[in-house]
Amino acid sequence: MVMNLRAVLLAFLGVSIILRGLILASDGLLWYDNPVNGHGYALVVFTLVDVILLGLVAIGRGVGAVLVWAVLQTLALLLNPLTAFTINISPMEFALYLYGITPIGSTSSFSCPLLCPPFRYSYIILLIVQIAMAVTAFQLRKMMGK
Repeated sequence: MVMNLRAVLLAFLGVSIILRGLILASDGLLWYDNPVNGHGYALVVFTLVDVILLGLVAIGRGVGAVLVWAVLQTLALLLNPLTAFTINISPMEFALYLYGITPIGSTSSFSCPLLCPPFRYSYIILLIVQIAMAVTAFQLRKMMGK
């Protein structure tokens, strides 16, 4: 059972890395606003942390770190709309954008070939994956007696 949960945790980490990579590669608005708010650079760092954690879990370590990281990421994703002031919009407008309710297409200033956020719901899927990762890591730690 521990091996099965570890495989599930690895899968969630993999999905998180893929989603973050997709957002980094195709969300032109992320990079357009990056000089103002640093969200693009932050996402690069978050992706690298996911890669490191994936490696640790693959060798049987890092489950506690994944639990802490996934909880912190869940909070960061939920609170991200509060950073809207950096790009001169309201938190509500930013939340509607992030959660795919009001996606944006490409403009003359930036490219969003898959919409921004990519495929409309990539941000909310990333949030759900973080929650699932936290729950899985918690269960795995409990089964391991930690």
